[in-house]
Amino acid sequence: MRTKPSLRLWLSTAILLSFVHTTMAFELPDPHLHHGTDKQDRNDIAAVRYLGTVDCYWYPESQQVLLQTMQADPREPVRYAAAQALFDQLQRGRKPLKPLNGKREFPDPFILKQIACVATFHEPFSTEQLTEMYAERKMERDIKKHPERGDVQCGCSADKAIPVLGWVASGKDECECFNEPSERVRKIAGEALALLKDEVDLLLAQKTQTPEPTPENPNPMPSPSADDLRQSLQNTPSFEVRGSYLQRNNVILGRADTANRFNFMDNMGASPRSRVFGAYQFAQSQNNAVFGSSDLSELFDNLATSNGQAQFINFTGFGSGLAGQPMVNPDGSKMSADQLKDLFTAANSGTGTTTDYLEFPDSNLYRFGFEYALTPDFSFALQGQYVAPIGGGEQPADFTNPLIQLKHVFYRSDMTIVSGIVAISPEIKHRRAAIQEKTSRINPGFLFLHQFADDDRWMLQGGTGFSIPTRPDQITTWDYGLSIGRFVYRHESLVTGEPSDKFLLGIIPQFEVLGKEIIGDNGVRGAFGLNSSPPQTAPGTTSPVDGSTTVYLPQDPTRSFRQATFIYEEPRHVVDLTVGASFIFRKQMAFNAGLSFPVTGGSARALEFLTSFNVGF
Repeated sequence: MRTKPSLRLWLSTAILLSFVHTTMAFELPDPHLHHGTDKQDRNDIAAVRYLGTVDCYWYPESQQVLLQTMQADPREPVRYAAAQALFDQLQRGRKPLKPLNGKREFPDPFILKQIACVATFHEPFSTEQLTEMYAERKMERDIKKHPERGDVQCGCSADKAIPVLGWVASGKDECECFNEPSERVRKIAGEALALLKDEVDLLLAQKTQTPEPTPENPNPMPSPSADDLRQSLQNTPSFEVRGSYLQRNNVILGRADTANRFNFMDNMGASPRSRVFGAYQFAQSQNNAVFGSSDLSELFDNLATSNGQAQFINFTGFGSGLAGQPMVNPDGSKMSADQLKDLFTAANSGTGTTTDYLEFPDSNLYRFGFEYALTPDFSFALQGQYVAPIGGGEQPADFTNPLIQLKHVFYRSDMTIVSGIVAISPEIKHRRAAIQEKTSRINPGFLFLHQFADDDRWMLQGGTGFSIPTRPDQITTWDYGLSIGRFVYRHESLVTGEPSDKFLLGIIPQFEVLGKEIIGDNGVRGAFGLNSSPPQTAPGTTSPVDGSTTVYLPQDPTRSFRQATFIYEEPRHVVDLTVGASFIFRKQMAFNAGLSFPVTGGSARALEFLTSFNVGF
């Protein structure tokens, strides 16, 4: 037998009841639309929220105070807090209306069940089945966690709450104006009715009567009719188990990387969902971060004269015609200088490339992939990318290393979702001299999305994580992205969840900040198949200094060429800004477009045009 909890509630209840009655006595020009947020209001909101934590099984008076406050308080923020507190009270001891909200379990047993079904070629659980399973599990866990609470074990009575909730959610006066002018208060009241659907169905079978006055409540609010209750339930937005429409369709646009590697946030959002996607990006003057070494620059310094060209041929053997080498006439012309440069770098770069390889070409990037949500909390994604430099440069078109990504929700609410990410980018075979990394990478991090409570047209999303190579001589990066956007057009179906025949449902201009920081050394010797050793004289020739194949500088024969011919040095501090827009269409389709440009000295490209298209299923 349970023991009745402490009676410390009575003081808060008495104070709040006194406050409600006192406030109702004042004359305000428009009491329902008063939005005061002074210190007294904040204190009263805190008191209302406290009542929402009270065990309403033992103290049903707390529910009555919340109902009166939700109906009659002249301040909208207080009524909203009362509606939320009442919803929290009524949800205890019942299957949650939103079982996916709150902190998520990790590891999630239902994810393991889904993986087992897929691995054994059995039909996986549907989203609806999973939602019911989550609801039952959450209720069972709450019952075990709170054996002392009567409301968790038995639930709160809803007999008095249903008529008031119906009056607030959809009741109208004789002028056909809503009794409750605040849309968000009506929304919470409607959700509370949806939570009490079984009790409402029983009540609908009876005729709702107007309550009789009592000494405690001399002016009771009229109860809604059965039609009003039905209308309230119809107007209540159904809970979308996969998250809001915005959560399911908005992504971070991303950007091209110096080494054409993926950031785990590219074309990704925080909410797991099933979709296919494609993207096209045009990068102007893409920075491949490959430079001629300082020794190479010094070696080429004196090729502008015939004497300097003759010294170059003598010291390196290139252009001498010996041992089958092509012969170059050292006439001091630019053509002769370019021939000597090309012979030297093609033999010593490791990839057969010349100084043309150092150019920053315009490039087309084509991205494609899919994401599959095994559960509303977990998804698997695969991305690929094909990079096609434009022009006659020596960088070949090629596929980059793909990205295989797992996403798990850590926390979810109506306005916020936070997901953990772990991804691997396995190394694949690449074409010779392609600007593609020769290492696998591990990418841990997290993504988030948040809609503002005061104005849910605004949204903030982003993510951060690390890109860790499996080879110690490669580059480790810390990447981050932050995006803010606002609906300039939003069809009502995105709020209500009802299907619509409209093609365009929403337009969201977005502003993104994307950054990358190098952790440790930013140089790689031997990147992209380049030679990491110092160059040697032409095959079949030796140096006139010591008869070896070592290249000495003609300007100072005591100094040898000690560096590699080409060196990869990735920009250490990169910050890019992206301005774009997302267009949300019906049937889970979305199109994104943007323009990105660097704001720091280190950059991956001069300018970038981005587009992507997502189709959910």
